[in-house]
Amino acid sequence: SLESKQDALIVPNAAVFEERDGKTGRLDFYVYKKTGDKKAKKIKTELGLRNDSQAELLNAAAAGLAEGDTLLLDLDEKDLKIEDDAPAAQIVPDAPTAPAAPTEL
Repeated sequence: SLESKQDALIVPNAAVFEERDGKTGRLDFYVYKKTGDKKAKKIKTELGLRNDSQAELLNAAAAGLAEGDTLLLDLDEKDLKIEDDAPAAQIVPDAPTAPAAPTEL
């Protein structure tokens, strides 16, 4: 399982969206936290370790994320449309049955 750092949360890779900054060319990472009926908030996050199925979000609490939050997966980012059956994942404590060793980004 991913060794969790303090104030880090483990989420599925599908919950992490990448966006290249037009000015700096830097790759930024975001998650979309469900905040209500068909609403979500885009939250910039720092990634720690990542393997082929999970990613570690660093400084999660400072970004307003906590265990039990629902993150959207495979979102149509253009219009932030959230369908009732939109795929989503709840942030849960790191499961002991997590997959193989992580790889550094």
